[in-house]
Amino acid sequence: MGALEEVAGCSLADLYALGIDSKTAKQLDRYAEVYFRSKAAPRKQELARAAAIATGHTLATLGDIERFVGRVPTKHRWDMRVELCQVWPNTRALEDRAAELEQEYGVATKEAPQPRVSHRAVPDSDLTDLTLRAPSHLVKAALDGAEGVEGMHAAEAILRAATSSDGLDGPEIVPALIIPVGDTVESWRRISGGEVQLSLTNGTVINGKDLVRQRLSRHGLALLIDEYSGDPIEIYKTDEGKRHLNPKESQIQALLTPVCAGINCSVGADDCQNHHIEAYKHGGPTTLGNSTKLCGFHNGRNDDDRDKPMYGHVEKLGGLDYWVPAFGGRPRLNQHRAAKGGALRAVRAMKEALATL
Repeated sequence: MGALEEVAGCSLADLYALGIDSKTAKQLDRYAEVYFRSKAAPRKQELARAAAIATGHTLATLGDIERFVGRVPTKHRWDMRVELCQVWPNTRALEDRAAELEQEYGVATKEAPQPRVSHRAVPDSDLTDLTLRAPSHLVKAALDGAEGVEGMHAAEAILRAATSSDGLDGPEIVPALIIPVGDTVESWRRISGGEVQLSLTNGTVINGKDLVRQRLSRHGLALLIDEYSGDPIEIYKTDEGKRHLNPKESQIQALLTPVCAGINCSVGADDCQNHHIEAYKHGGPTTLGNSTKLCGFHNGRNDDDRDKPMYGHVEKLGGLDYWVPAFGGRPRLNQHRAAKGGALRAVRAMKEALATL
């Protein structure tokens, strides 16, 4: 307590100048504010100081006292501080007495946690840490949905879903394609609807929208070029297919395949991944005709490369998803009760039943 009295007239800068480390300096400044500088309750402050000196409290036990005092409503804090300063300077003894006083004074009402979000760039990478606090049911739903996305980390899947208007394509990026009208256009004028009409040298006219469509239809490839060095960056197909089923397509696939297509698997479609029967990396399209539902286990074991069989793979035969053994054998349907309730199987079973009437 004597040390606190000495530093009560010092600022943090003064304490740093004396060579005191940051953590200790902040402790001394805080306790000096409470026991010497504060004018909120001078009489109780004096009683607390005297009791702390008499019992021999240290900076460590004063820290315990302040921690316990912070638990009760503000109006009772000086009373509790005086009581605890009279307790033998031992953490266990202080805990016991603080528990008794909490019963008497009550516990301070804590502010309810609020949703929040923050982000921080990860050094030396193109990644960013995202921290958020949100309703637990939404967090759980987002994680469950993201973990079921094939071939994508859950963190990326969550952000793609949040920034996509449809599916998991991420935020829409709209490039500007510059199309010179060229020598074939003699003149142009604006017409209704915000459109333009171009007069061509062959005596015909064409709307701007139709000209753009005509020019684009000539090309099936798009080349990215570094405008400064002139180096080609990458070439793409302008009609390249999408990577993921959209939510509507995924829901349809769940009706067709209510559980994983793996033999005797019971994992429900909601907990499965949308699987490309012909792997996307091998050119397989993202369509319902090339998709099924597989759990994480069977999706991981599926032989995407048919030339290197190990466990078997899924094939769509007659509209149904069959598991084909790796080294020959009869393709098999999942005979789980829920699997038999898939939309197509149920319709066919109903048709067969009606045919027997």
